[in-house]
Amino acid sequence: MAIRRSLAPYGVSDLLVQIGLWVVFGLAYEAGRGAVVHDRARAFSDSERIIDLERRTHTFFELALQHDLPSGHAIAPAFRLSYWISEFVLLVLALVYTYFRHRKTYALFRDAVLLTNSLGLLGYLFLPTAPPRLLAGYGFRNDLSGQPNPDHATGLIAFAANPYAAMPSLHVADAILIGLFLASLSHSMPIKALWLLWPCWLSYVVIASGNHFWLDVAAGAALAAISLLISSQVRRPRTPDAYGLGKSSFLSGHARRSREGGGDITLASQPTGTMREVAAAPRLVVGG
Repeated sequence: MAIRRSLAPYGVSDLLVQIGLWVVFGLAYEAGRGAVVHDRARAFSDSERIIDLERRTHTFFELALQHDLPSGHAIAPAFRLSYWISEFVLLVLALVYTYFRHRKTYALFRDAVLLTNSLGLLGYLFLPTAPPRLLAGYGFRNDLSGQPNPDHATGLIAFAANPYAAMPSLHVADAILIGLFLASLSHSMPIKALWLLWPCWLSYVVIASGNHFWLDVAAGAALAAISLLISSQVRRPRTPDAYGLGKSSFLSGHARRSREGGGDITLASQPTGTMREVAAAPRLVVGG
């Protein structure tokens, strides 16, 4: 019973629903991303428009940034590792952590990620954009990206991968969500700072490696902000302290030990609570 509770603290059915949701979404997303028509001519045309816009606004710095990188081989593995773990490792671990340790925060995190990536897929459909690394004629390099030339992809990789999905940058959008949520759940200031710096580092990586223009990064950041705003409004509780996040939760709530949450201290909306009762609680997990 104890093992089952630790593996499925909110019930086996809830765990299976969450796993099923992500499996279905992942398969549908990859299929949709790969099924988008690879209009090479339009993708390169859109990239050239971005370069033209950046030149006219004197913000076309991606090429200079890439050329200023050190010539050693150490930087390329660091870029590739950061790029790949950001989506396929770190995002999964962040979702797992918030699910088991901060269930209510996980719900908002999950919704924001799902909405961000769904809207991003629409961007790939209506604004196919070739990444700078494919624009060799402008002087960009592809050796730092860790990705093959699209002409060399075959089989399932060729179907699932869309080489012209640069606008917006979902790597950066997801990194912003990861950084914000994990920073909000961290109690250590250095750890908070590291999580908040993570999307900054990844933005540098995707631009310097030639995977994105800075406008792709800006669009990804805007998409993350919009998705988080929409998700938070949709999930807004009927009462201010339903999630233990509102100001009234400290004024009218009292601390109780949650049997379902594995013994964490949470806030319950009870009119008899006082500030003294909350202050006396041994440990307080907000939004968990």
